Amino acid sequence: MSAPWSRSWSRPLGCAVVGCLLAVTAVSASSCTQAPAPDLPVGAAPTEASAAVEALRADTAAAAASAARTAAQASTTLTVQAPPTQADVAAGLSGAVTFLPDASARQMSYIRLSDGMRMCSPGDKYARPALSLIKLYLAAYVVEHGSISDKYEALSMVADSSDVSASDLFERYPESIDAIAAQYRLASTRAGEQWGHSVTSTYDVVSFIVALLEDDPAHPVLVAMSQAHELAADGYQQDFGTSRLHNVLGTKFGWSDDRTLHSSVSFGPNFVAAAAVTGSAEDLTSFVRKEINGKTLKAATEKFLAARNTASELPCQ
Repeated sequence: MSAPWSRSWSRPLGCAVVGCLLAVTAVSASSCTQAPAPDLPVGAAPTEASAAVEALRADTAAAAASAARTAAQASTTLTVQAPPTQADVAAGLSGAVTFLPDASARQMSYIRLSDGMRMCSPGDKYARPALSLIKLYLAAYVVEHGSISDKYEALSMVADSSDVSASDLFERYPESIDAIAAQYRLASTRAGEQWGHSVTSTYDVVSFIVALLEDDPAHPVLVAMSQAHELAADGYQQDFGTSRLHNVLGTKFGWSDDRTLHSSVSFGPNFVAAAAVTGSAEDLTSFVRKEINGKTLKAATEKFLAARNTASELPCQ
């Protein structure tokens, strides 16, 4: 769900997205003014050659990313924890996969940005059906490597969670999810044959959002998350899970077609949190409120400070 002020801020935030995209694709003014352009007859602009070079570059980058990811998958066994009904998702993944059936599987990951304090549930690094959270990785790749029109489609997809856009973009950028997983070292993230059969973990998606915030607090994907529509493209209400925490700036929501799986990831000025459950949207919200509140944060902080003061390893609390 958009924050209460999102409608009144929609224009400046929309402009921020445009500004981010222009920053990604702009050519510096100095490079344009150093020498006059040669006169070319009408129709002689080398657009076809430029397009061919760009296509070759994209194909080369995609091939390199695919090769690197394939090598990593071959040497690593991915553990997928999900309800038994999701066994086909694990079976459709490339590389070595171990499936742990769990009818009540749930995950939570939280990090405080100011000092790195983490909270988590057991097994938060296990892969599970990514649902629409996978669209964050797809969008990030398209923002970096895609055409202008595809970049706009990707950012719109983050806000309205359009499955049509996800299918469209994944068809054009099939390397996107695995490339982002390799780039950001997301060990539990792996693309399926279709984007909707991909997996990730709450640990991975929190780590990814933290990396975006550190790189650029106004990254286009983050801005798009801040403009999440109240109703998704399929009419589903985007108002649950981590979006109910205090001081949330942006959220991406996920749900399965049969509404039996729900997930979300949110960020605020000093935190990133993600959660996923087998259950309803209300189940996810209840789980988040139970796991992330003043009492649990205080207890985790005390453990964090004690471990830091004794030079002990700082595990997830």
